[in-house]
Amino acid sequence: MNTVPVMSFHSVGDHGLPGDMRHLTTSPEVLEGALRWLKKRGFVSVTQQQLFGHLAHGKTISDPAVLLAFDDGYLDNWVWVKPLLEKYGMRGVIYVTSEFIESGKSVRLDAGHLWRGSVTRDALPGLGYCNSAELRAMAQSGVLELGSHLITHSWLPTSGKILDFHRPDATYPWACWNAASEEKPHWLHWSEADYGRVLPWGTPIYVNARSHAQPAATPDPEVAAALTSAASDPTFFARDNWREELRRVAVQAGCKEIDDALHAPLVAKETRDEFEARFESECRESRALLEQISGQPCPFMAWPGGIYDTRLQELALRHYDATFTTDFGVNRVGDDPRLIKRSFFAQRSSELMGKAWPSVLHFSGRVRRLRGQGWARLHTGIANCALKRAAVRRGDTGSQEGYS
Repeated sequence: MNTVPVMSFHSVGDHGLPGDMRHLTTSPEVLEGALRWLKKRGFVSVTQQQLFGHLAHGKTISDPAVLLAFDDGYLDNWVWVKPLLEKYGMRGVIYVTSEFIESGKSVRLDAGHLWRGSVTRDALPGLGYCNSAELRAMAQSGVLELGSHLITHSWLPTSGKILDFHRPDATYPWACWNAASEEKPHWLHWSEADYGRVLPWGTPIYVNARSHAQPAATPDPEVAAALTSAASDPTFFARDNWREELRRVAVQAGCKEIDDALHAPLVAKETRDEFEARFESECRESRALLEQISGQPCPFMAWPGGIYDTRLQELALRHYDATFTTDFGVNRVGDDPRLIKRSFFAQRSSELMGKAWPSVLHFSGRVRRLRGQGWARLHTGIANCALKRAAVRRGDTGSQEGYS
């Protein structure tokens, strides 16, 4: 009986994602090492439909098989992933978040130009997201099919409790996305000034949840207006007492102090029915857009952040044949074919060590564990030690996120 690993990547390029997303970037050398390892051991990369058909109906697929997934739709999936998959005769799926799609109408340079000697590596595009032309070209090539990652992939307030304030030393990209969705595809290029322009400094950051996961709340906008007005002086956050000042302003604007926390009044709160209608709209509209772009069916969706529950899955299956989780585990006939497990691995090594082998070793260990080879834990253990020690040497403890 086949056990089919679904191995998930995000960004694959020379330019690491910012902030707490930095562990989601892997180098092209790591991806190439992983593909070379799979090819050498006879793995065949399958499509979502092939995996679903195998799990749901027992249809025969190659053994060993693997499904390679790339989340969010980063530009480097066009620049590096497609050419590398072509080089090794493999294919995969990109789970695209609609609001991240860039507006360009022509494809950009990719690694193929580098390998042919027509450009230097530095001339290749860096951070960003794919545009429709690139997504269409990848889908129609047969190398990378498109899957839904819903529309927003963001967070929304769920109460009026204030957790923090948007400020130069603590920016909140998701809150900025919500404030200026038309600029969302370009956020990876934002400067500090852009963060303050898109979302004024002093904006309250409320208790929140994944946008697809819970009913949203709308705190009174007058609270934010008062706080951002108070913080408009460029030197405001250099003051020792800025928190006390914002607290005073918030109370004057109508916030209540409960257990030492500020709570803004709400002007609206989604009912469960309204929330479920919004979620289904994301499911429906995301699929329709991707099918329009690719000219192909898009019957599968991956949960943003891996967040789902029984009710959300029930609603999603009204629009998709199956969903992909981030639950670690094997996929085999007899499992629920509509809820497919995926595995992440420690992807960040080139910035830490200048070498790809620790992440490739971690990748191979994960695949072997999912194939039932328990001794492969040794691989991931060695890789973890190498990556964590390198992170400590750099003083980059945050880079250890995602290593397990």
